[in-house]
Amino acid sequence: MRLLVQNVHKRFGKLEALKGVSLELGAGEILGLLGPNGAGKTTLIKVVLGLLLPDAGEVVLEEGGARRRPQGHEFGVLLEGSRNLYVNLSLLVNALYFGGIRGLPPKEVRPRFEAWLERFGLKDRLHAPLASLSRGMQQKAALALALALKPRFLLLDEPTLGLDPVSRREFEGILLELKKEGWGILLTSHDLEVVERVSDRVAFLHRGEVRRQGPTRALLRD
Repeated sequence: MRLLVQNVHKRFGKLEALKGVSLELGAGEILGLLGPNGAGKTTLIKVVLGLLLPDAGEVVLEEGGARRRPQGHEFGVLLEGSRNLYVNLSLLVNALYFGGIRGLPPKEVRPRFEAWLERFGLKDRLHAPLASLSRGMQQKAALALALALKPRFLLLDEPTLGLDPVSRREFEGILLELKKEGWGILLTSHDLEVVERVSDRVAFLHRGEVRRQGPTRALLRD
């Protein structure tokens, strides 16, 4: 399965936030989307999720030669900042709440969520409020929930922002493991080093346009 973003345009009044953006992401690869603040990275993620409608162009999933529009539940999402989970609720309550929004019963969500928490070293924090966790732990918990909801692709918006060096390396290791297991991951960042270490391909977004894209090693050598 491939995620295709095809000639997407998005305007807010006089501001052209996206200008003919085209990207593709397959299973088992990480696409790094680089760009400064205001380049359009978060806007693009919202268009992919269907939170914003493009003024032109389309976002589709392609599988076996057939194409269709993606559904929101097919994406696991980490937004930049602390907007992924409710900080005053426990990890478990967060998981059951967001699972319920997706129409998933607790008996399905809880065991999957606990399994991911255990893998990320957070099983003993199941009943702890999110606010009691470090920034790095919060990101792991949010990723565990995203994965527990069984998406097809992961959209991660600045997931290492604000992490200390050790937590950042741990998170990068998790992403590489997920890639090996077949997850397709779109990773937005302004941190060149993070993208260089984990991504297979990279696209440079500037003022709403993809200026260059291709294999990470080849482009970053240039």
